[in-house]
Amino acid sequence: MAVNLYRFMSFPNAFKFIELAFIILTMTIVGFSGAVTGRWFFWLNIIAQLISMLIIIFTFLLEIENTLTCGRDIWPLFEISYSALFFFFSAVNTFLCASSASTGNAGFGVASFFSVVLLVCFALGGVMMFRIWRGFNSSAAGPPVGLTRSTGPAPPVLPGDPGNMHPGV
Repeated sequence: MAVNLYRFMSFPNAFKFIELAFIILTMTIVGFSGAVTGRWFFWLNIIAQLISMLIIIFTFLLEIENTLTCGRDIWPLFEISYSALFFFFSAVNTFLCASSASTGNAGFGVASFFSVVLLVCFALGGVMMFRIWRGFNSSAAGPPVGLTRSTGPAPPVLPGDPGNMHPGV
């Protein structure tokens, strides 16, 4: 299996390594900031994000991301879904870290800032993938322009002539 790093050179795929770096950075800062009661959701959340991002990056490096979508070609929808979910979880993490920073621990304030950066990365990645997905599905009338081969100009359609349409339409 060959590793393809070229896929991470453009957006939104470049966000994957950036998100992983901010997840690890946030975990490290909160880990060294001391124990605060009631932060179990933060740790559950951030560890789930870490494991998910490692799996996603690993499958993306090996170009086997269709295994995560059961062989279907719905990767943009999958990426939009996990970006939206992690956006919400990062927003919760931001508020948890900010509330802990109000107790006087500066480490949680820094972690709150990096949680906001992580939140923005997930939002941008999701929005960019949504725009890519909409480019693939731009119209219900057919495939988007540029993906079809033109055989010349279409013949004129006369009023009242359904042409090759189904007679029930």
